[in-house]
Order: sequence, then C-alpha cells, then structure tokens
Amino acid sequence: MCCGCEACSQACPKACIEMRVDDEGFFYPVIDYAICVDCGLCEKVCPVINKREALLVREAYAIKNPSKFIQQQSSSGGFFSLVSEYVLQNKGVVFGARFDKDWGVRMDYVEERNDLSKFRGSKYVQCRNEETFAKAREFLKNGKLVLYTGTPCQIAALKSFLGRDYTNLITIDFICHGVPSPGVWQKYLSEQKNKLSLQSIANEKDTFLSSSLKERLEITGINFREKAGFGWEKFGFIIRGMSVSKMDQNQILFSEMHSHNPFMKGFLSNITIRPSCSLCPAKGGRSQSDISMADFWGIKEIDKRFYDPNGVSLVFVHTEKGDSIMEKLVCEKRSVTPDDIVFTNISYMHSSPLHPKRIAFFSRWKSESVVKLLEEFAKPSLLDKLKFIIRMILIKLNLNYKLNKLLKKR
Repeated sequence: MCCGCEACSQACPKACIEMRVDDEGFFYPVIDYAICVDCGLCEKVCPVINKREALLVREAYAIKNPSKFIQQQSSSGGFFSLVSEYVLQNKGVVFGARFDKDWGVRMDYVEERNDLSKFRGSKYVQCRNEETFAKAREFLKNGKLVLYTGTPCQIAALKSFLGRDYTNLITIDFICHGVPSPGVWQKYLSEQKNKLSLQSIANEKDTFLSSSLKERLEITGINFREKAGFGWEKFGFIIRGMSVSKMDQNQILFSEMHSHNPFMKGFLSNITIRPSCSLCPAKGGRSQSDISMADFWGIKEIDKRFYDPNGVSLVFVHTEKGDSIMEKLVCEKRSVTPDDIVFTNISYMHSSPLHPKRIAFFSRWKSESVVKLLEEFAKPSLLDKLKFIIRMILIKLNLNYKLNKLLKKR
C-alpha cells in the first residue's frame, strides 16, 4: 500500500516514474513501461516493501525552548528549532516542510537561521518530497551536516533511498496521525477563499472596489496550530491575508478553533487521510529516525511544574547519534519514562483506523462542497461525544494517566 514518499521516482535511473494525482487527491507513482528497464531499484527503496526492525527508545524527555517567541511560533515546545539551530551553527543544512505559493506543502532545505520560520508549525497536508532525497545525498557526500525532518514514512524512505548510514546525517520524525489529501485541502482552501471574498465584498461599499476584490484577495499566511488567543491545547486554525487597503499584510481573515473547523475535523476523524496511514509501516521506531518528537499532551498529569501553556515537546531518542545531539542542546529538559510516551501518545505505536464513511466521502468530494461534506461526515457520534466527555473528566481529575498505568499492570 503506497505511502506516497516518492523514493521510487527519485531512485529511478531512467526517470520513468511519474507521481500523478488519483481520484482522492493523493499522489501515486505511475511507471512508463516503455522506458522501464526492470532494474528493480524502485522496489529496493520502497519503505512499505522493505520494513525495518523497530528501534527501542533509549531516552525520553520533556523539552521547552528557552525562547518564548520560538515556543509560541512552534506547534509544541520548539524542539525542532533547537536542533535546527545547532545544525546551522555548524554550517549544516536543514530539510523541512514549507508552504508553496499555492499553499500546498513541499519539502525544502535552508542554510540560514532566518529561513527556519518557514518550517515551523504543523502542516496537516501530505507533503511532496520531489527531489529532496537526492539533494540530501548530494550534501552528505560533500561532507555537509544534514538534518532531515519529516513523517516516519518519509524518514524510512530516505534511509532506504540512501542505502547506507552517514555519520553526518541526523534524522527526526514526528508522531504522525496520518496525512490528509492534498486535493481535499486545495478544494477546501478554494471554497474558504471564495467565502472570504464574498464577505469582503458585502462589507465594501465602493462598487468598483468590490467588483475586483474577489480577484485581489491574497492569502499571506496559514496556521494549523495557532496558539495566540487559543492556547497550545485548544489551538486554532487561521488564515491571514492582505487587508483591503493593503496597509496590513498580516490581517486575520479567518479564525476558528481546530475542533470546530471542517478540514481539521475531517483530518482528526480520519476521513481525509491516506489509506496507507491505517497500516503505517513506520510506527514504533521503524522509521529508524535518530529522534522522534511530539506534543507532550500528558505533561500536566506527569509533572505540573514542567507544564507550560505555550507548549511542551515530547522527545524520544532511538540512537547514539540522537543521544549525542541531545547533550549539545541548551534548553529546559526533564527525563521521562517510556510509559509516559505510550500512555500520552498512542499514535507512536498504532496507526489511525480509517473512518467508516471515508469511501462515501470520496465518492462525492469532487462534485459537492467539501466543507459541507466534512460537516456531514465528520460529525461525532453520541458514543464519540461520551468518550470525549469521560476523557476530559479523567484528565481534569488527573486520573487519565493513572488509569492507563493501572490497566497496563493488569
């Protein structure tokens, strides 16, 4: 079951593999058999075919970036920036995910500290890898220190693509819930932009100005994990854009708590995620990353004093190289046990099951409003609502973590 990592298309010596969009808006490899020489390299680098043994967690930490500004701009506690700045200080290069001009998500690299901001913050859309594996290999062969960050399947694909270990390569993955369809994201964004345009036109009294406003509405920023006004735990989804007067290039055009946003609800309920995410080949350390990172959602239950409303990162180390990196970082750090990881981040070990109405959603998404369909299909059931209420009560009473530990002992 293809995870869309693009390792095969990058490894092909004849460039006969093209990534094409399927009916669900995901990219899949398509082989031109008229050019293919049947060398087998595509299969050799596939992380789904070539599953790796799981790595044990050597150490685990709760971490906070000492910079409150970076912590606020990051999804959790700012751990990614700590490692990235270390790499750049040592004249290295950092690979991460950024938005492109159309607000799709692509892997890229930076060599300057000031450029790191484009990588900060979660982007809940499947990322195009394109030629970044080959570019990373080029840097590695030239002796450059390389940090490559991505989903577990991206890291597994990179390791397969490289075919050998490099002492100057650092890999970091993150606890992944799944990757939503790029096609669904683009359609949602288009519908949202049209709605914002109509709202702006309705508020504009100048007829000439309003007639051209729809064409001139310009998005300047998107944040899936906005903390300002929401907090780390109840984060919001916001769209920023150019004001009508163009005096403000960062005006908030749309703001909504993530649990109320249709796209986020579709993602978190597993309606829009890729089919392979339900059988992820890289869970539980199988990506072979040096370090894995996540939100430390359970930190308040484990250590109230370390809790920070601006965010705390959960970091677990898989390799000696990861240990070495951790020793070099200057940050607030607290050791935690592997149990703390399992009980507060179930997605580390387990894949996300596909939504039972997923097929029905994708049979209609092209011809109907994505926003309306997501509101229809992602509506939580009474059982889901009851589970959520019970979980919130347990967390409020500080019983969630203790109950999980008790169940494990039994």
